[in-house]
Amino acid sequence: MNQFFKKHLVSIVVYSCCLILTAFCVAIHKKKTDTGTSSLERIRQKDRIRLLTTNSANSYYIYRGAPAGFEYELASKFAKSLGVKMDIITPGWNSLFYRLEQGQGDFIASGITITRQRKRRVSFSIPYMTIRQRL
Repeated sequence: MNQFFKKHLVSIVVYSCCLILTAFCVAIHKKKTDTGTSSLERIRQKDRIRLLTTNSANSYYIYRGAPAGFEYELASKFAKSLGVKMDIITPGWNSLFYRLEQGQGDFIASGITITRQRKRRVSFSIPYMTIRQRL
């Protein structure tokens, strides 16, 4: 038995370290992602919702020093119905989905077309109007 440990000591140590490291990584990942609270509960706990949008005439713009735009108005009323404040983040068209996936915003309101590729990345609500992109 003693000879077995001498022969396989390095392998045993390496496998043990890998097992411990794997268990540690799983524990950290589970802690970060499985908080047990829904998005809505987190929004209410923070007392704010983060809107990702674009700076455009239809979505969000500043007019005479006040925020305006159709998407902004809808999002504002949604935040009010939840009883929370709203932060507006305008990262630019190309960064909307990335910012959402990174947890830097809670939802996007920006007149976006629903495509198969986008449906694989995020969940869409029921559309209230049809959007067509044009060149």
